[in-house]
Amino acid sequence: MSEQELNQRPEGSMLAAVMYGARDVRLEQRPIPKVGPEEVLVKIVAIGVCGSDVHFYWDGRIGKRVVRKPMILGHESAGIVVAVGENVTLVKVGDRVALEPGIPCRRCSYCKTGHYNLCPDVAFMAAPHTDGAMREYFKIPEDLLFKLPDNMSFEDGTLVEPLSVGVYAARRGRIVPGDRVVILGAGTIGLMVLQAVKVYGAARRVVIDLQADRLEMAKKLGATEVINPREQDPDKIIEELMPGGCDVVMEAAGAVPTIQMATRLVRKGGRIVFLGMPGVDEVPVNMLDIIVKEVDVMGMFRYNNVYGEAVRMISEGLVEVRSLHTHTYPLERAAEAIEKAHACEVGTIKVIIKP
Repeated sequence: MSEQELNQRPEGSMLAAVMYGARDVRLEQRPIPKVGPEEVLVKIVAIGVCGSDVHFYWDGRIGKRVVRKPMILGHESAGIVVAVGENVTLVKVGDRVALEPGIPCRRCSYCKTGHYNLCPDVAFMAAPHTDGAMREYFKIPEDLLFKLPDNMSFEDGTLVEPLSVGVYAARRGRIVPGDRVVILGAGTIGLMVLQAVKVYGAARRVVIDLQADRLEMAKKLGATEVINPREQDPDKIIEELMPGGCDVVMEAAGAVPTIQMATRLVRKGGRIVFLGMPGVDEVPVNMLDIIVKEVDVMGMFRYNNVYGEAVRMISEGLVEVRSLHTHTYPLERAAEAIEKAHACEVGTIKVIIKP
């Protein structure tokens, strides 16, 4: 889109970064959505680039989830309420909010028992084929908005979503005070898991990653020890630190070697939480380790009922997110922002787009 087109947009239109296929994102004009009685229109101020955005952009798919038609990426978002439906009571125009990105059906057994993250009909931002938040305005039900306290910036608000993953992982792993936890992967999600398990009382928090700068960040955010497999043998170090293995392994890398490492590092009777998304459907693991050690193995998919808790943790200073904001791009350079996140260069953690 040319600069002239940007400056001559028709009334009632907005800009959106639309993905047409792998490595093909185009800036387009779209109509600004109109709200229904229980809906709210949010002017998007900041969007974080997630690993799933990178996968969809780079490969056009994540496993069986394939992008087959144009789609707007982005689900880590925050903004300002600019219009409300006639029945809206929870927020008002001018409120600063974070947006929970999954809109469930609210009728199925999963929704009615509180497990709405497993709803088969959930419309989740930037998952095929639901449009995400890399645009200027987004329409959403009022109960999926969470007000940002005055001490939280919009950029902080984008980190509520990945922190929700970390909080839910701590819940899934049944973290209790005194637990010894190993976190595999020190990307944004791994660092959020680290901070969440610290809040939940984990006494020993070991982070394993291949990037030295991310391990340094892990130290600043509460890791008691860090291990770089390029320089140390993780199996040997963990056995020295925690004879017999750790209580909980959080696999947040989604890589075949770390998935396989998890069963080796956990103690007998311990727990493993798999939250990283691997690029393949099937990964060989040591089933004898799982059986003989009597290990509880848990998958987790996104999160449920934790968004408000994540906002509180950031607002009260229990979790530090500001240092994770490393790069900012305008919406017009959305493809460049995603490329930056994909490169995983030294010093790059969270890339944020600001319409």
